[in-house]
Amino acid sequence: MMYSFPAILIYGGATSLLSDWIGRSISNKLEEEKLEILISATFHLLFGLILIPFSLVASILFFIIDRLLGRVQHRYTWKQAGMSFALVLILCLILWFVSIT
Repeated sequence: MMYSFPAILIYGGATSLLSDWIGRSISNKLEEEKLEILISATFHLLFGLILIPFSLVASILFFIIDRLLGRVQHRYTWKQAGMSFALVLILCLILWFVSIT
């Protein structure tokens, strides 16, 4: 898990942003707001098919968490996002260092 987490974070984050952007763009063109969730979920699943079943499960969890966090009204700043990422990176480095010693 320690070695797959950075890949999941980077690939999952990028494809999640892309999936949401595609879903929003298509739903805006068709003027159908509820279609955005379906299109976004479809693209999350398509991007998750890269390493069946592991990445598929990760993409489903990524989509669910993304939707749950989207309901939160608090808007985070880039500084908070960077600090969260740095915390995860430091934790991974510490665990990696402990595992090789």
